[in-house]
Amino acid sequence: MKSNQDGVVLAGSFEQGGSKPAQDGKESRGASEGTANDPPKEHPEFKPMTEKGGTTTFPLPAFGYNRNEKYWIGALAVTLKGNEQGEVEDIFAPQVLYNPLVGAQATLNYYGYRSNNVQYRAVASYSEKVAKYFDFAYKNMGAGGGRYIFAVQGTWFKNPFARFFGFGN
Repeated sequence: MKSNQDGVVLAGSFEQGGSKPAQDGKESRGASEGTANDPPKEHPEFKPMTEKGGTTTFPLPAFGYNRNEKYWIGALAVTLKGNEQGEVEDIFAPQVLYNPLVGAQATLNYYGYRSNNVQYRAVASYSEKVAKYFDFAYKNMGAGGGRYIFAVQGTWFKNPFARFFGFGN
């Protein structure tokens, strides 16, 4: 064991190429040089979902089952919008579901990520019978120069599947 200049005790260090201990008391940094804030390096076998500044849309099936609600079946079309750095900035996912108890239900889902600190969310859902859901949210993790977290959320819903099981055991 040895300690570096900052007083941190190192139990062992290895060179980048394998499992051989580092020579001359120098510690190696490992395979990735840089800081935690650097963007991840692209792997040659993986392609990004969105081109820089472009959009990607793909359909997905949606299904589920619950003893109280019966089955849900439908589809959604997810659209990812990238910024100039190739990062996903907006997710828009409209969906249509069918349930035998509430009928057809249309939902619009929007998620926005303007930076590492700012997030937006808007979900609006409306069905043929009774079920309605509206949710709007904003969160800023870096408010006040990073000293505060500011979040606002508003939700209104009407759930025909809510149950009251009584008081006590």
